Amino acid sequence: MAGRGGAEETDHGWKKRLEDAIKNTSPAASLKAALAPLAIFGEIEIDILMAIVEGQSEEWRHRLHDPAAGFNLPPDYPLAGAVAIYVWTINDPPVYAVVNRELWNPDRRVPGASGAAGIGPRLRACLPFIRFLIDACRALPPEYVYRGEVRRGVKWVYPSPDHHDVQAHFAEGKTLMYFEFKSTSKRQEVMTRPHFLGVGAGPRTLLTLRVREAYCIEKFSFFQGLRSEFEVLVLPLAKFQVVMAQKNIIDPKETESLEKSGFPDAVVLQQIVDGGAAGAAREKAEQERQDAELARRLQQQLRVEEEVLCVRRFCLTVSVRRRVFVRRKKHCIGVGLVCACLCTYTCARAHTHTHTRELTNTHMYTCTHIVSYSLALTQAKAEAETKRKEEAAAKQKAAAEAKVATPHSALLDPQRQQRFRGSLTVYMYLWTYTYMYMYVGIC
Repeated sequence: MAGRGGAEETDHGWKKRLEDAIKNTSPAASLKAALAPLAIFGEIEIDILMAIVEGQSEEWRHRLHDPAAGFNLPPDYPLAGAVAIYVWTINDPPVYAVVNRELWNPDRRVPGASGAAGIGPRLRACLPFIRFLIDACRALPPEYVYRGEVRRGVKWVYPSPDHHDVQAHFAEGKTLMYFEFKSTSKRQEVMTRPHFLGVGAGPRTLLTLRVREAYCIEKFSFFQGLRSEFEVLVLPLAKFQVVMAQKNIIDPKETESLEKSGFPDAVVLQQIVDGGAAGAAREKAEQERQDAELARRLQQQLRVEEEVLCVRRFCLTVSVRRRVFVRRKKHCIGVGLVCACLCTYTCARAHTHTHTRELTNTHMYTCTHIVSYSLALTQAKAEAETKRKEEAAAKQKAAAEAKVATPHSALLDPQRQQRFRGSLTVYMYLWTYTYMYMYVGIC
């Protein structure tokens, strides 16, 4: 047998005897009646345990079937079943520890006896609660049935620290059986807590169980919120096949230095569900359901990635067009400055031939015309270049001709026209001041 409650090689005779004993145990009339025989164990304070049952029953009496509470249980699910699962998760009194110890204890059978007499008295005292808890789990709705990977951490190495050889103990393809309940977790990070594997040195093994028939009981657990263990319960007599075992512990007796101790050993087990033709059909249907769910998730992920890609393309387009607009704006300002200088030079050359005010009006018109034409022409060329990349060749020519035929004022939106007028006013003041200075100086 494996130490520290590890999986054992399948003992078909004991499996049949324990199976029949659980099946033939009459269902207890109440949870208290199922727990009463546990009074023979010194660790169980039966009066405390009964007080816990009464208090939790009172607390859940009106909440258990309330949709707002989040249990999502059918109206006919018994309150006592939910409280039985809760009792299993508490540490004081340690009901789970006592029951599992007796299920795994080598003294659980009586040599030479047959039938129910072949089961030790301490284990017989646990049978009413074992039957009650199994029935409570199997009565849960389908959404509580868990299929997938769960983790279980034990501070032990197999088969023992003195003979550490996890790969030989968990040989690939070997069939094993858990005769007791096994509490596991959906979250791997839970294994880093001190009462599971922790993060220190010492003997440690991380078992990954690929379960096909287990029950998610985290909503009924004593540990909620930040203390939640995300518990998944595997029922007794669960059969597993070894998929992989890896030896990582360097020295299982080293308890101080993590470097000398090493990482935990790793074992992967796959649950085998017996059920004949009906079981095989259920397995096939479940596999098809999981495949369909995986396909649905992949399609959803592809849609999300496509949406993200579209958003990225839009942002890139906006960024490129913004840079193009900035370049156009800088180019137009440069053209305006050049035109203003040209107008100033032309005015200085012609000041002796025409009256000052007439020249000013004439060259302001000329400057306005040239700058407006330059701005419109620059924008028309940029827009034509952009459209040439997006449209067919035939439409490009028509769009370009339409732009050329459009009045210059129509090519500029109101905001650009307003900014242009402001800039032009500044240019005209500068041009007038320069012209008058040069006129006075020549005269």
